[in-house]
Amino acid sequence: MNRFYPLLAIIFLFASCTNDYSEEFTKYYEDGRAKPNVVIAPIMDTSSNTDLPWSLSEEFLQKILSKVAVRSTLYVNKDEEINQIPSSENPFGSDISWVKEEYAPHEFVVFLEIAQHEIVKQKPHKASSPSNLQMAVRIRIIDIRGAAPKVVLQELVKDSYYINKNVLHTDYNEVIWGSDRYRRTPMHSAHERIIKEITARLNDYILLAKSRFHG
Repeated sequence: MNRFYPLLAIIFLFASCTNDYSEEFTKYYEDGRAKPNVVIAPIMDTSSNTDLPWSLSEEFLQKILSKVAVRSTLYVNKDEEINQIPSSENPFGSDISWVKEEYAPHEFVVFLEIAQHEIVKQKPHKASSPSNLQMAVRIRIIDIRGAAPKVVLQELVKDSYYINKNVLHTDYNEVIWGSDRYRRTPMHSAHERIIKEITARLNDYILLAKSRFHG
């Protein structure tokens, strides 16, 4: 049966995009006002996580897009070609002058980086110790409506999710993102919690910045 797992992983990975991202974005509120026009760039993953058979960046991105769409307060451009980060640029560097030229005429650009994603035992010397999934995601939101790009949020969102020792050794080569079994795992719950926090940050800070802009 093991030889079938890679094929099943691919099938469920494609299915997961549909399952996690079923909402559509609209450009206008019901009263006719335009929603903030946002680009969410592909998520960078600089964590040491290497154990999952799917892309953690893609899972986080699809979940964030889905939650932002459900809120229906932002318009996010889904064009992957437009959203790409130039290979020569650092979205978390001090020079952000290139962002406006690259992403205009959008209004806001969101950059995300998974900086940490690792399971840490509470008692390292005990084999059956419960653990925590330690996560950290760097957020940077840049407002490009004015003459020069402006950072409106830069934050490192951290979370630590308890994992009972009885489910610590879940085989994620079998229980993969997009499957019903995955949705019952602590890793799914942990991801949902930190992504909910990230989505709230994006929504609140972009709407606040939009309301304060006077030309």
